[in-house]
Amino acid sequence: MLRRSLLISAFAASLAFAIPAQAAPVKTLKIGVTAGTHAEILRAALPIAKKNGLDIKVIEFQDYVSPNEALAHGDLDANIFQTLSY
Repeated sequence: MLRRSLLISAFAASLAFAIPAQAAPVKTLKIGVTAGTHAEILRAALPIAKKNGLDIKVIEFQDYVSPNEALAHGDLDANIFQTLSY
């Protein structure tokens, strides 16, 4: 549980620092995640991102290959997942 809280805090902090003080018009970022922990972490950070003017659309995948393919084809702006094999 502590690890999850730390991950959420770290992700939220990175979002806060990534947003310039005078941000351009809000763009919806499409972020791909794998179901489970990665989706939970991103969903927990959504209110913080929204508060800082960042709109995020979460797109869940059931495997580890599809998010990379979607990112490579330009269907996603980013993806969040990691396994030892990657």
